[in-house]
Amino acid sequence: MRIPMYRYPFEHIANFRDLGGAPTAGGMTRWGVFYRSALPTAGICEREIATLHDTLNIKTVIDLRTAYEIETSPDPLANDPHFTWIHHSLIGDIRFEEDLGINLSEPDTPTMFTFYCHLLNRCANVFCDLMDYLKEGAQRGGTLFHCSVGKDRTGLTAMFLESLCGVPDMDIISRYEISRTLTEHIRVNDMTGSHYSNMIRLLKHLRDHFKSPEEYLINAGVSPQTINTLREALTASMPTG
Repeated sequence: MRIPMYRYPFEHIANFRDLGGAPTAGGMTRWGVFYRSALPTAGICEREIATLHDTLNIKTVIDLRTAYEIETSPDPLANDPHFTWIHHSLIGDIRFEEDLGINLSEPDTPTMFTFYCHLLNRCANVFCDLMDYLKEGAQRGGTLFHCSVGKDRTGLTAMFLESLCGVPDMDIISRYEISRTLTEHIRVNDMTGSHYSNMIRLLKHLRDHFKSPEEYLINAGVSPQTINTLREALTASMPTG
């Protein structure tokens, strides 16, 4: 039996983590269902790939980057026959500096909250489709979703999944901020480094404007069936004995 781990120290996949093990009202998030990471690098070896599809049972890979990012830095898992690879850009046509006035040369500033809000306001349909892809992935086996660094687009995806399971805010926020440490060596023009203040403000924004992250997804068009499937797939009873 495989012993679950929160962080897997891959040589060629930074910020790789299992969404399992977070507390919920009735138990915990289930190990081995959803994984998050940065972009796997071109040097990924057969041993690491075997760990993904054999040990971790990952059947689906969802790349949240833009078409331009994929063109300039292809995902080495895209053409691997072991995985169903899905490209689903989470930011649509939003441009960082042109649309948001964000200065990419200023690190550790709380500007990502603004980006997150614009993303939620302008790309509700994108999040709706993403939840369907995640549901289908969970029905096949383990699902890995990633962007470039595994911090923002990946962090938002993890936040919604954890929220659906009733993970407390303090755990959602602390897990979000872990990327600040795990991506220190690969960050380039990083605006925030996953500062916890961004997720605190985002969760408050969702509750102020939509009542909850779940209600945001419902308003975006996510079906109750999809929400229930995701919740059931990712939630487990607390082990006893």
